[in-house]
Amino acid sequence: MDEDPANDGDFDNDEDVKQYREQLKAEQKEIDDSIKILQHQLNLTATNEDFPKQFCLLKTAVAPELYPGYDISFANNSPALPLKVFIIESIYTSHRGRRTATVSENYFVGLLNLKTTYPYTVIKPERLEDKIQDLFTHAELDFAESKKFSNAFYVLTKDKDLLTTILSHKNLEALAEMKDLVLEIIDNQCLFLCSTLSGINQQTAQLFCDGAKLLNRVLNG
Repeated sequence: MDEDPANDGDFDNDEDVKQYREQLKAEQKEIDDSIKILQHQLNLTATNEDFPKQFCLLKTAVAPELYPGYDISFANNSPALPLKVFIIESIYTSHRGRRTATVSENYFVGLLNLKTTYPYTVIKPERLEDKIQDLFTHAELDFAESKKFSNAFYVLTKDKDLLTTILSHKNLEALAEMKDLVLEIIDNQCLFLCSTLSGINQQTAQLFCDGAKLLNRVLNG
């Protein structure tokens, strides 16, 4: 088996290997600093929770192959913010001309416990193809009192009347600023992705913290 030059002492004086090692250190520091942002702002502690397999939306929103990105998860079990956080890794094949490459990307994903039991619901950014499809299916649920939200997102649910009743007094307009929000609700659990920006870095960590707190205020407020 080939040795990783990052761990082989025989390459200590090789400039390329030195640069590679420094890059790995910088990447790991960025990951550690990003996780610290989540732990501090969301009051999270490390756990060993398994990623919930009953949810399927992220496989279409991110990539068909999803794996735990790190052997660690985080949780805040307080009633004020009943939240679990996972780092998932998506793996897919990228095609550019005749070249193909396997691409790996990581994302922060949250699982929020809800005070109310919801019908099965999916909320995702609305695309042109969604609007065209809905001309024939009429499956989308719009909220007349929340035009910004309805213009930004495509909402599908198994019970339109019940979901309308539950959300009728929620501040849905506040969610319109989360342009990349993707969420799936099963009963009283909401799995969500705040941003489709990949990578575990301080920018995506801050986006996740802000999005998680806002989503909790809107859905559990």
